[in-house]
Amino acid sequence: MPGKKLISLFAAAAVLLLAVPAFAEQTPDTYKEAVEPICKTNTEANEKILKGVKQLVKEGKLDAAAKKVFAAATDESDRLRYPAGADSEMFAGLRWTNSEDEYLRRMRAIFAPKLKV
Repeated sequence: MPGKKLISLFAAAAVLLLAVPAFAEQTPDTYKEAVEPICKTNTEANEKILKGVKQLVKEGKLDAAAKKVFAAATDESDRLRYPAGADSEMFAGLRWTNSEDEYLRRMRAIFAPKLKV
């Protein structure tokens, strides 16, 4: 039995040693190339999500926007969604009036990136 553990240990070490060169080949340029599409998608989604708050700020309603953000940040309940504007209230209404599957289908139709095939 000790021999099997030793062989397993050496096998695991060999796998790790072989994996290191694959990770070492990552350069700043290849990393940027890999993550830039993800960042772009997230930025676009966040812009859509925060549109209601941005509109309040643009209209000079900083107090209303700050209250919404502060309420969301300090609420100790299990609540997940805090509508801040007409568009976000519509999205929250979709969630509250549809099944999880239907809500996700609609959100993907609106926010998911359109893949070119």
